[in-house]
Amino acid sequence: MRGGWFILGAILFTARVFGNSAAASDAPESAQLRYTFKEGDSWRYRVDSIQEVTNFLDGRTNKIDGQYGFRFVYNVVDNDKGALGTLKIACKECTYDSGNPQFAFDSKNPEQLAQAKKMPSWRIWGAVLTADTQMQATALGEIKSFVVKSVDPDFKMMALPRVTNIVEKFASPVMVALPEGKVALHDSWVGTMPVQLSGSVEGGTILNIDEKFTLLEIKTVDGERCALIDVTLAKQPSFTPKSPFVKEMKVSCQVDSLTGTVLFSLTKGNLVDAKLRASVHLSADKEGDRFTDYHLESGWHASRTEGDTP
Repeated sequence: MRGGWFILGAILFTARVFGNSAAASDAPESAQLRYTFKEGDSWRYRVDSIQEVTNFLDGRTNKIDGQYGFRFVYNVVDNDKGALGTLKIACKECTYDSGNPQFAFDSKNPEQLAQAKKMPSWRIWGAVLTADTQMQATALGEIKSFVVKSVDPDFKMMALPRVTNIVEKFASPVMVALPEGKVALHDSWVGTMPVQLSGSVEGGTILNIDEKFTLLEIKTVDGERCALIDVTLAKQPSFTPKSPFVKEMKVSCQVDSLTGTVLFSLTKGNLVDAKLRASVHLSADKEGDRFTDYHLESGWHASRTEGDTP
């Protein structure tokens, strides 16, 4: 347990449910957004994330899961008539900093990388770096499956579900919800962002948040025709505690803000850049006493890179 019975965990910033159809339009500037899976293609991305929580009961602000930086290579190994792509994912680089030097890790540091097999606090990152991962996704950005098949034998003592959770959490943001039909400027559609709660009471509970995507502009960036998309909160999520202990409390779960932008390449059929930041406030009262009161600020940035550039 970290800092209380009931604590918001890291937000899993992944739009995994495809969008609803946007309003049909005959406007000149319109586009059909689709992921394009071509066998043999490789996508390279840098994904950075930070999560911070403020405990209003004691006034402390802490990094829940610290700051993360990852570099992934996605290799398209199968293309089922363009509607479903199978991608093999390799983590080429990872950094972690929670503010505690004992647990900080940087795969670019040769000494830390060499000792990852021996240091208990670093083994998880060795497992992540050697994970054999496969993802299936649709042309609309819906992830159908995500599996870490194995890790290097030197890290087999690491629980595969934990490795899968980390890799999926940071590799999935390259897939964003796209609309079913053609969209014109200012057309909107909805996707779903799962928020993962953790702690000794509601650990693992998923809070689904509807996010609204709006096509702002179609423009050329570095020779590619791209769609610039705005991301905002569509509506407040409904939260129903599963734990009998928490059900006895008066619980408030509010998304204070959700903002972001997505730049999607119509030329290449993949994500160019995406930034998302969310603020979530959770409180719980029991018999008039404030049991927990947290504010979570969480965000990520996924950007496409060229070659082996981090």
